[in-house]
This record gives sequence, structure tokens and C-alpha cells, in this order.
Amino acid sequence: MVTTVMTFSCDVEDALAIERYCRMRGYSKSWFIRECVMQVVEGRAPLMPRDLRPMMKARSSD
Repeated sequence: MVTTVMTFSCDVEDALAIERYCRMRGYSKSWFIRECVMQVVEGRAPLMPRDLRPMMKARSSD
């Protein structure tokens, strides 16, 4: 089981600082999304979109 850091950053400076944090600790991967939270998850973690409406609309138009 690896530790995965999922990052949600508001700006590039935060994203770069978090990337350095991940590299220094040997974490496997990091994701950058425009939100202001950071969570450390053990094992698997699904990445869910905040607003499903655009995705559902795209599917219904297929």
C-alpha cells in the first residue's frame, strides 16, 4: 500500500510547493486541481468531479 497525496491547489506556487513536498517524502503521485484543500489518503481513492451536470449533459447528447 502506498501513500498518495491528492492536492487541490488554487495557484501554481501552491502546486509547486506541494510537488516538492511529495518528492521529498517519496510519495507516488500527485494531482493538481483548482480547489483549496489537501488530503493524504492511504491506498486507493476515487477522484470525483465536483459538479456532475456537465458530464451528464455530454453523455446524454451522444
